[in-house]
Amino acid sequence: MEAIHQPVPSDCDEAVSVYMVVNKVIDMPLGLYKDGAYIKYGDFARQAGYLSLEQYSLSQQGAVAFFLTSKARNYQALYQKAGIIGHRLYVASLYLGIGCSGIGAYYDDEVNVFVENDEMVLYALAIGK
Repeated sequence: MEAIHQPVPSDCDEAVSVYMVVNKVIDMPLGLYKDGAYIKYGDFARQAGYLSLEQYSLSQQGAVAFFLTSKARNYQALYQKAGIIGHRLYVASLYLGIGCSGIGAYYDDEVNVFVENDEMVLYALAIGK
């Protein structure tokens, strides 16, 4: 989490929210987190797999699924910023030896219903086994 919340050197000063679905992490309760804060308890592994365009082997079976969103509409700059955040997560995951997969396809509207917002969904990733 520390790696992905560092400032991104960019002309884009728009905020990107990082939602996490914790499926199986030692000493972390199952559930939904936003920017590191615990917001909803539950086993959402199957739902995370569905939201990732039914790529169940990634988001459902991984330790954590991430969804990056923003309420801003600066499309190009936000996708670049989300890509940098995603790449940081990828590098940190590889360094820790837990693996990471970017997920380029997801159900935007359903992700918004799940995380209870109406923001633009920028990126999804899954880490761990």
